Amino acid sequence: MTRDEYGDMIIGKSEVSSFVLADDFEDFMQTKVNPPILEAVEAYRLAEEEGMKKPVHPMDTQVGGDHYKDYVIQPLEFITKNNIPFIEGNIIKYITRWKDKNGVEDLKKVIHYTQLLAQLEGLNLDG
Repeated sequence: MTRDEYGDMIIGKSEVSSFVLADDFEDFMQTKVNPPILEAVEAYRLAEEEGMKKPVHPMDTQVGGDHYKDYVIQPLEFITKNNIPFIEGNIIKYITRWKDKNGVEDLKKVIHYTQLLAQLEGLNLDG
């Protein structure tokens, strides 16, 4: 192996025998790109051709329920647009959804996060 004046490797023609340049894009896609990626791209292309519903914006979908769908402003949107810190954001999230998702468990989480916030801020909630 040879190096130039900067220490970079100089690769001779015989050393690149394992590197095959694709004659065209299709050959490259079929031989070099990860097959699961190709399958996903092909599925999307077929769905588009058949007029199937395309993926929607992440704010228009929800994983794990539909407890935020009826709100004009979702908690995530409110929290991020107002640069609300993590703990305060969790308090907003849990108090917003408590009736629609986990009931008393979410209220307990609100209390827990409020206690954590007070402790981290050096506040005493007892007096």
